[in-house]
Amino acid sequence: MLKRLPILVFAGLILFHISLVLLMFTQWAADAVLFTNLVSASLYLPSLLFAKIGLPVFEKGEALFPGFTLWGWFMLCLFWGTIYWGIARLVNRLMRTGPSRRSSGTPQKRAVP
Repeated sequence: MLKRLPILVFAGLILFHISLVLLMFTQWAADAVLFTNLVSASLYLPSLLFAKIGLPVFEKGEALFPGFTLWGWFMLCLFWGTIYWGIARLVNRLMRTGPSRRSSGTPQKRAVP
């Protein structure tokens, strides 16, 4: 189970983020301004960083909220995928080295070669 844990956590985080983006287009989200702003920020803030370094992530000609190019969507997926994979690896490491496997505070002697 622990070998598949990072993949399960990663898939769960990706599905959660996709569901938030899809939920943003419902009537409930139209009334929840804070929710809509948070989800939009999760898309536009990383893209603005990529645009600042010169990557073509936004379509030309759009003024206020430009659409994403194919390269922009790829960079967003890569950005969030990297963050979520890091979280999944951290959860896996914490699960493998839980409190029962940590040292009890007494120093261990090392074998000297």
